[in-house]
Amino acid sequence: MPEVGESVSVASGDQSQDPDEQETPRECPVCGAVWKKKEPTLGQVRRAIQEVFSGFKVEVKALDAAALLGYRGSVAAGVVGNRNKPHYGYEPDIRGECGTKYDIDGFLISKKLFDTLPKDDKGRCWGSRDRNLRALQSSLRRALTGRAELTHMKNEFGFRVWHPRDQNYVTQHGAIIVIW
Repeated sequence: MPEVGESVSVASGDQSQDPDEQETPRECPVCGAVWKKKEPTLGQVRRAIQEVFSGFKVEVKALDAAALLGYRGSVAAGVVGNRNKPHYGYEPDIRGECGTKYDIDGFLISKKLFDTLPKDDKGRCWGSRDRNLRALQSSLRRALTGRAELTHMKNEFGFRVWHPRDQNYVTQHGAIIVIW
């Protein structure tokens, strides 16, 4: 008996494909690359990210028990939302067929960390500005890039630290997936 989530094929007679009924090649409407791969799917990419993030719950909660870790952006939304990127309005290149790697826009929501971290000239907090958060970012990056589903992700990962009062802003300006 198959496990939950395992795909099962059901045979119904002759499975041979008529040569005249071959699948039409899919093509990127932006760059013209021919799409042949079916995996990873966006769901597989999101699941891999969630599994990696979930493995760091203890480390994040040690920094702030009330912190939330998540990500937003094109992978969370399922579509490139930055008008300055060539594939704006289309699914991120999660299969690597267009040659444009994607990133994961990580974030922490934490009053404690936001209040104690240095801000940039626009008042934003970045994990790279704190020794402990830099170490966490490096560990997360290694874990993310080690996943087969994330092969075509840029080899960079960082996160912004948001104050809880800004959570509505974050959700109104791009999809958000909070892991916990």
